[in-house]
Amino acid sequence: MLSSCYITFSGGLYEKDLRNYEAYITAIIETRMPTAEKLVGIIKETIHGLTDNYYCELYGSYKTGLCLPWSDLDFVIINKQGQPQEQLFLTRVYNALRNKPWVTDIKLIENTFVPLIKIKTSEEFLEFSIDISIQADKHQGLKCVQLVKMYLEEYKVLLPLVLALKTLLFHAGLNNPDRGGLSSYGLM
Repeated sequence: MLSSCYITFSGGLYEKDLRNYEAYITAIIETRMPTAEKLVGIIKETIHGLTDNYYCELYGSYKTGLCLPWSDLDFVIINKQGQPQEQLFLTRVYNALRNKPWVTDIKLIENTFVPLIKIKTSEEFLEFSIDISIQADKHQGLKCVQLVKMYLEEYKVLLPLVLALKTLLFHAGLNNPDRGGLSSYGLM
């Protein structure tokens, strides 16, 4: 049943519309990418400047290629020694970032399933949202990236389809898992 559905969809009118939407979104993301890359460098440099024991990795939609103009930059901080993560280090990162001139809003959210820092950048930095969390057993962000990339490689039509569905969820206010919505990984 699924294969006949795929055959009907593939190459049809809807696929053309989805591919056009993908091209439209890709053009917008390309204009935002230099700023995103600059922010990635700043965050990584800040973490490295605090200690050599930790580093951070980008994960989420910017890492998988499923980002939209309103997508945030997701970072996970990893302890190089593989030791249990210290909540105190997240506080140190928060303190290092809170007075940066490009930060317009910053919150340290400690009492949650995965503690994190939420940042909103200035207009100069395109008002990006940034989430920074610490690697722990319950944090599966990096593993999700691997799986999503595998799916995107296997099913070529998945990228434009997921971009369109993510847009619909965003406009319906159902794209934020913290508020009962669906994450990109959940959508996959």
